[in-house]
Amino acid sequence: MPRNSRKSINSSYLHVMIQGISHENIFSNALQKQVYLKYMCDAINLNEVRILVYAMMDNHAHFLMYHKNNYKEISRMMNVVNSKYAKFYNKNNDRVGYVFRDRFKSKEISNHKHLYNTIAYIHNNPKKAGIVENLEDYAFSSYRKFVTNQK
Repeated sequence: MPRNSRKSINSSYLHVMIQGISHENIFSNALQKQVYLKYMCDAINLNEVRILVYAMMDNHAHFLMYHKNNYKEISRMMNVVNSKYAKFYNKNNDRVGYVFRDRFKSKEISNHKHLYNTIAYIHNNPKKAGIVENLEDYAFSSYRKFVTNQK
């Protein structure tokens, strides 16, 4: 059965979330997180999409993305990235089948307050999960780069 297309998006900012199937830890080590981030970087270099903030957890990840005019760029990009990562993950874990719970979830950012709250929510994920006490100590988040204004 074909999937329904996503609704029309009016904002250029989206909170994008991915999660492992059955809450499985699909990013349980540094290599897995690094590979996924490399695939994301490769993909954004080919599209007019920017990742503003992110946090990679063991079983899910959050990204705040910006697109200029075409939400479909993000859909295509996420499809490519998730497909490549699923092949990597399955090969390296000697398994077959789905890796991600769904395509990806996205929430449109409706105003400046929503944008700032989303940035805080994403960056606070590692602390809320009890992984770190200080946000700057978490290596797989954009927090350090964000607060020092690095790309």
